Amino acid sequence: MEFSFSDRPCSLEKMKEISHLNTQFGINVTGSDLQAEQIKFKSGAGSLTIVNINNRHAKASLVLQGGHLLSWQPNEEENVIWLSEDAIFSKEHSIRGGIPICWPWFGAHPVNHSFPSHGYARTSDWDVVETKTLSDGSSLIVLQLLQDAVSEEYRARDVELDLRVTVGKRLEMSLITRNAGNKAVTIGQAMHTYFYVSDIQNVILSGLENQVYIDALDRWQRKNETNPIMIKAEVDRIYQDTPEIPVYIIDQAFKRQIKIRKQGSHSTVVWNPWIDKSERLGDMGKNGYKNMICVETGNVADDVVMIEPETEHSLSVCYEIESL
Repeated sequence: MEFSFSDRPCSLEKMKEISHLNTQFGINVTGSDLQAEQIKFKSGAGSLTIVNINNRHAKASLVLQGGHLLSWQPNEEENVIWLSEDAIFSKEHSIRGGIPICWPWFGAHPVNHSFPSHGYARTSDWDVVETKTLSDGSSLIVLQLLQDAVSEEYRARDVELDLRVTVGKRLEMSLITRNAGNKAVTIGQAMHTYFYVSDIQNVILSGLENQVYIDALDRWQRKNETNPIMIKAEVDRIYQDTPEIPVYIIDQAFKRQIKIRKQGSHSTVVWNPWIDKSERLGDMGKNGYKNMICVETGNVADDVVMIEPETEHSLSVCYEIESL
């Protein structure tokens, strides 16, 4: 499964923006074992700005709207991240698949349900503040959420948000929230990662055994997980006490397991919409549910985070491929 995000026709203003980004943050390198264009900015579908990353270890793409990673494919591997064939690319519309950033709340807003579901970070513009090639050949890109572009009605005041993405043999992402104000703030958040799998009915999710979860499909009851998870129907669960438990997506057909490690999170969400909900969502693609599973790293439900003034919280995750 490969995704191509090539240049699209764009306005003169957009061309100037892309040129500026490539001049300031694009990375071209030379050498027998490195790609010539390691970080390159392009105009993509919906006039969204795409960042293509291509180094000795892997290739990846993300869009600046939402700080949304679309793909990560280590060398000689299937893509690790699932993106719907019917994903919509447009201004202020969330993209189905990839790694949406849910922030500063998860799900519905706790008080005002008219506010956007999963917060506003996933549809807001992010600014590039740094790119670099690391000593091992991996690529780093650092983004910052442009709070001034967010509606004053619901934006988190005096709060700064950075996203650090390292693309290499591993994919590492850190969401760093800084409280620059004089009052404590409370946030919920998640990296809503869609993983690409061969067939969901042949995949086993291991590592959450003996954990308590909230079943969003059964009146939010708390239940005990006793076995490795196999998806045979719609699933929407929040595992609440999983601080640093590695989780494995075991895929025999792809002869690999995806190892998920995290920090700054006590909750893990497992989601697959299955058939009926996929049809209601409308942008999952034909039988898209068969080739994806969401395993989300976050601070959700009981695990929301209070950040004191002049302090910060880091939510970090590392994805790695291991052969079976």
